[in-house]
Amino acid sequence: MNSKDVIEIIETICDKLGIMAGSFSNLVPELAKYKITMAVFWIISAIAVIAVSIVAIVVVISRARKMIDDNRFLFTELADFPSVAITSILGGAAILVFTIMLIVSIWDVIAWTTSPQVSAIRYVLSYFD
Repeated sequence: MNSKDVIEIIETICDKLGIMAGSFSNLVPELAKYKITMAVFWIISAIAVIAVSIVAIVVVISRARKMIDDNRFLFTELADFPSVAITSILGGAAILVFTIMLIVSIWDVIAWTTSPQVSAIRYVLSYFD
């Protein structure tokens, strides 16, 4: 795809949206604000989920260790507690998924902040792939 194709696509999109192609530059800052705001929302959400997952894993493991130390159960290892295994698996999966989401969202903030025009063109062109 060459620059003429990109310009034609942008002009077509502008026509569909009812704005002049020259005013696409006016749309870019608003699109950048929106994309940055959404990325920051996902960053905050990912950090919250990661923190809750870590706290849940730590609490379950500490309670299981306390029960082992108090000899309340016949269990002698953390692996014998189903709650430890379930919490560790689900919490670990949540941490993995939301860490990936965190990295992608941080990447979006960096891309939209450093070059909103290029990011806007990539965003528009992503719908034509």
